[in-house]
Amino acid sequence: MKQLSLRYGVFIICFVLLLLYLITPSFIPWFPFLIVLAFLGLTVKSTIDGIRLKNALLQQVGIIEQKLRSELVQKVQGISRNQYERINKIALIEKRCSENQELKIWERHKRAYQLLPNSLLALGLLGTFVGITMNLFLISRNTGGELQLQKALPDIIGSMAIAFVSSLAALAGSVFLTKFHPTYDLDLEKDKLLISLEDFLDNDYFISQNQPTVAEQIDVLIKTIDNYAKSLSGFVTTLPKNTQDFQNAVTAASNTLNTSANNFQIVANQSSQSMQTGANVLTNATNNLARLTTTFSDITSSLHDSTKSFDNAIDTLQIYADKLADIGNALVNNSTQTQSLIQTNQQSLNHVSDRLVQNANTLSATSQTFNNNISQVTASLTQHTGQVGNHNNRLQNLLGVIENTTQSSNTNIGQVVSVLNQNASLLGSQINQLQNVAESIDKNAQTMRQIQNNFSDLLAALAQLQKSRF
Repeated sequence: MKQLSLRYGVFIICFVLLLLYLITPSFIPWFPFLIVLAFLGLTVKSTIDGIRLKNALLQQVGIIEQKLRSELVQKVQGISRNQYERINKIALIEKRCSENQELKIWERHKRAYQLLPNSLLALGLLGTFVGITMNLFLISRNTGGELQLQKALPDIIGSMAIAFVSSLAALAGSVFLTKFHPTYDLDLEKDKLLISLEDFLDNDYFISQNQPTVAEQIDVLIKTIDNYAKSLSGFVTTLPKNTQDFQNAVTAASNTLNTSANNFQIVANQSSQSMQTGANVLTNATNNLARLTTTFSDITSSLHDSTKSFDNAIDTLQIYADKLADIGNALVNNSTQTQSLIQTNQQSLNHVSDRLVQNANTLSATSQTFNNNISQVTASLTQHTGQVGNHNNRLQNLLGVIENTTQSSNTNIGQVVSVLNQNASLLGSQINQLQNVAESIDKNAQTMRQIQNNFSDLLAALAQLQKSRF
């Protein structure tokens, strides 16, 4: 405690001198060197004290260990042997170490030495910042003309230099103490002491205490025999009752097994009947599915025959349309020739007016006959157009039948999935036939559209011919 008080007194005196120097640098001209020497002296003094404390503690480690061992033995002897496994050895050792006076002194010194590097660094930085602040204040006074800068500048630079030098000295002392102070070695010695005490408890004392004497072994043997005799007596006493209980349990288990066997036989018979019923239902479903497949095949064949008939009708309509196109072309040619003849007659009208008058009646009759022929052709075309419309209606009806058939087939798909899996090849061929029928229907529809377009063109040509004629 006296050393700590002396150290704190030195710190206070240095701090007061630092303030005096910052206020009036000329008051203590040799103060900068004193600051540096104080930092260096404090560093060396702390290192020497640490080395002395380390050597003293190393000399006392053996004595401290023996003292702690005796205290631990006294503490453990008051505990039953059966409770040794439940002892928290680390906590017990730590408590004894914390109560030891020599280790307490070492802990206090260690904490003081751990604060020294940070304290030196803090003092150095404090001196630097205070010096810079004071010098800046002196420089700022020159703005009002209160201070001559040329006279004050050497003092300002000198004080700032000593502030930086003192900070560097404090930093060097802090680094030196952090690296070379023996506190770390003392921590290692304390760890070794704790490990040694724990090894003593586990491997020396507890093992020696766990070895029983001959009398203790005899007592344990007697207690074991007594316990065995008591257990055997209790077993003999309860044997008749346990035998009767076992017989009752076996009888109850036999009855339970018989009941379970009868119930299982009943369930097996019911399951057999259910399986037979399921087999009959499955057989009927298979037969119905086979009939449905045959019906579906007949429908497919009928659709195929209808498609062939429809193809023949389309071919006939195509031939008739070609003939109508030829008639239209012939009418157009006749119209062209008639127009050429009219133009020729108009050119020679002045020359053959007498002959034209004579043939007027003949030309009128010819025109009437030509108009009658055109009317007949128009009526025939109208009739054929109606027939084409009828064929279109029949095609639409046929498409409706196909759609209805498809819908009815879709409703029965869920019922015939298993049979379809068995008859995959037959259904594949039927699906291909249906696809061919659908393609034929599409082709026939395209052909009908072409025929309608041809009829439209023919009607337009006839209308143009009538306009040019009249």
